[in-house]
Amino acid sequence: RIGDAGMAALAPALARCRALRRLDLNGNMLFAEGGRCLASVLPRCSSLLHLDLRGNHIADQGVTALAQALVQSNGRLRYLDLSRVAMTDEGAGSMAAALDTCRCMTHLKVGGNRIAAAGAGKIAQSVTRFNVLEELDLSGMAAGGAALVIPALPMCNAVAKLDLSGCMMGDEAARELSCVLRECDELASLDLSGNDLSDSGAAALASAVPRCRGLVLLRLNDNRISEVGAARMAEEL
Repeated sequence: RIGDAGMAALAPALARCRALRRLDLNGNMLFAEGGRCLASVLPRCSSLLHLDLRGNHIADQGVTALAQALVQSNGRLRYLDLSRVAMTDEGAGSMAAALDTCRCMTHLKVGGNRIAAAGAGKIAQSVTRFNVLEELDLSGMAAGGAALVIPALPMCNAVAKLDLSGCMMGDEAARELSCVLRECDELASLDLSGNDLSDSGAAALASAVPRCRGLVLLRLNDNRISEVGAARMAEEL
């Protein structure tokens, strides 16, 4: 756990690592200053493709600095994990604007943050431009925010893994999701655990899941689905 002081010491060395392709700093007790320090050298890491900052409390200030660095990096990054970094709508908006330059992004993880409708709407607009996005983690997003992302999913036609766990979307969102799932041809893994789904939501999903021919993993734990809803899904499957 290097902390902000350790990040300040490490940054000059990172700037000289022109061949560095993967940087994993998850759980290192970085705060906003650490995020800004890393951002100051990222544009010089010209080969970096994979950045993992999950579990660091860099907050909106650190996320905004990183977003500006991504723009300066000309969209090289392929994998970005900003899960559980204390990001709110403000940081999500800054990152969404930067992601417009990252058209080759294949993995985007922003779960476990405090993103509501305003930030989610901007992220939804950005991800529709990712033709090669394979994994999208929006877990823990506010219910209204998750609902804004659902209509954008068919345009993310390469997504194979989608995590919407803990969004508390409810049955209405499940019905909306069931309509778009039929257009998600590449989807192989869908996590809807912890979404306050009842038998009504399960019935809506039951009609759509069989049409997702590539789906191999569906998580529905920690919902309110009874044996009636389970039976309905079993009939459809």
